[in-house]
Amino acid sequence: ALRNREVSTDVTIRVQPGVLVVGAGPAGLAAAAALGRAGVAVDLVEAGGHPGGMLNRLFRVAPGDRIPEKILAPLLETLQANSTIRVHTRTRVTDIRGSAGDFSVTLAGKDGDTRTRTGAVIVATGAKPVLPRGHYRYGRLPGVISGMALEKKLKDGLTENGNTVFVQCVDVRNEKRPFCSAVCCPAALKNAIRLKRSDPGAEVTILHRDIMSPGSLLEAEYRRATRAGVRFVRFDPEDPPRIQGDDHVTGVRVTDILAGEERHLEAGRVVLSTPLEPRGKTDREDPVMNAIGLAVDTHGFYRVLPFLHTVETTAAGVFVCGAARWPVLVDGAMAQGKAAAAKALD
Repeated sequence: ALRNREVSTDVTIRVQPGVLVVGAGPAGLAAAAALGRAGVAVDLVEAGGHPGGMLNRLFRVAPGDRIPEKILAPLLETLQANSTIRVHTRTRVTDIRGSAGDFSVTLAGKDGDTRTRTGAVIVATGAKPVLPRGHYRYGRLPGVISGMALEKKLKDGLTENGNTVFVQCVDVRNEKRPFCSAVCCPAALKNAIRLKRSDPGAEVTILHRDIMSPGSLLEAEYRRATRAGVRFVRFDPEDPPRIQGDDHVTGVRVTDILAGEERHLEAGRVVLSTPLEPRGKTDREDPVMNAIGLAVDTHGFYRVLPFLHTVETTAAGVFVCGAARWPVLVDGAMAQGKAAAAKALD
């Protein structure tokens, strides 16, 4: 109360000079590399066995059909060449306490627990692809696969091509996930181009509600697909495609709402394009992040401040980048990682 007013004593906080980056996918790697080049000490924590995140699982990267290893190479070289960056693989954050400028962090790794202190935290834990369980006979009919399964086949050297049908917006833009994941269409476009060019005689068709390819680069990807001979058929979500076949996929029946007629597409493979979703509270990072005050939006992604504060959270000293804040392509994730690093340096 004012009647008890007295001169307050100054509160000083010794700001720790380092930054903790949680997650070593493209966003986390870009953040760590930017901080390392600025001479800042970085603890880069990765739950998996090696850095790279989703890039390790992709055959090519859209737009432009780029090789993931070439995107990763300069980032990994920066990590190896910069002694200020400490990489902790097979490690999880189990505790964070403190506030902006001075966080106390506990890491659980393969060699036991370690403790460190840091001035800021960058959350780059990414998202995870949804498996299309319960949709289009996935898991019950051979030949019906997920988009990520196709990535693995291509990465392993897919030899059997033939006719392929992609089905977009599987288990998304519905009541359960009422959002567009943004990454599914670019992934389908670049893989459809790859299949068509590797076997020009095969029919490759993308069944869609509408193709999401915003910006000049993704529009160019769409035009490359049409020039390569990829066909596009728009369907009504109230009348979804029907998968044909008993022992294996033989084709797909779909009503083309633009032509106003039903089509039968012969195919030996159906690829289901699913969204990215938040990692959720079952993943062990989330309770820790919640402990320092990170909020999530209605879809479960980490919430950032509105308008121009695209990587800042309501928790001072904590920043979010990459697919942890919203599904994003590799280039966008890396740009956000650099932005988070710049904010942590402020």
